[in-house]
Amino acid sequence: SYYGQGSSRPIIRGQSGDRVRIMQNGISVQDASSSSPDHGVALEPIQSDRIEVVRGPATLMFGPNAIGGVVNVLDNRIPDKMPEKPLEGALDLRGATVDALRSAGGKIDAPLGDNFAIHLDGFLRKTDDFSIPGFARSARLRAESPLEEGEEEAKNKRPDSATDAQGGTVGA
Repeated sequence: SYYGQGSSRPIIRGQSGDRVRIMQNGISVQDASSSSPDHGVALEPIQSDRIEVVRGPATLMFGPNAIGGVVNVLDNRIPDKMPEKPLEGALDLRGATVDALRSAGGKIDAPLGDNFAIHLDGFLRKTDDFSIPGFARSARLRAESPLEEGEEEAKNKRPDSATDAQGGTVGA
């Protein structure tokens, strides 16, 4: 679903919002996106090992609110197995021109001794107001509702569309 730059939730079989349960490692994600459409889900894809999508009658196992479906993001935030190598991980770097996206994310898993492992992950994502052709408001709206004196019409950029997000986790 889309409510603006940086906010979104999945739509499954035409259902969205609270009808689609978002889970992390089998536990419901309790973030602002479940109660307000102007917030994004607090999960970063680079940090996941696997993403499961459950649809149909199987969603009944997750409660009556999950009638649209379930998205379960599985990660290794609390390591349940020892890493096979001295250091395992992933790195994701992204960029875009329409909103000057700058994004980096990564994760590292490492054994500390024979029976102890540590997991580190994090991400940074920043965008500027995205580019648009011409004015942000239509000619008709500008004529019907002129701005107050001293205000300037937004042109070539969509105001208040910039995003700034960061997060990280340590697990052992």
